[in-house]
Amino acid sequence: MIGNLRHSDWLRWIGHSILCALFIGIFTVTDFWGMPLNSIIDYLIIFSHWASIVFAGMCVNLILTLLPRLGFVIVYTVITFLASVLAFYRYTMNFTLNTMMLDIILQND
Repeated sequence: MIGNLRHSDWLRWIGHSILCALFIGIFTVTDFWGMPLNSIIDYLIIFSHWASIVFAGMCVNLILTLLPRLGFVIVYTVITFLASVLAFYRYTMNFTLNTMMLDIILQND
């Protein structure tokens, strides 16, 4: 399917991927605002962590764009809904879902 794309379709696909990566990068920057940074090494560590998050998000987006149209609509809708719920709790209650929180939530003593 990809081999049959015209040059303009390739440019639109690459442009869409870069635009999505830009939005992922902008919205994940807010997670790093409160980090204490003392030296250039700290900045490099935070930047590499941010870049790896953006790269992983861009890879997931590229994989999703290769799905058939109906599959993309269903999977993207579910991912967007879950990300919206997690973002709501992250920014309103400062609650981050991680393995420790899941362990606490799932323990019913």
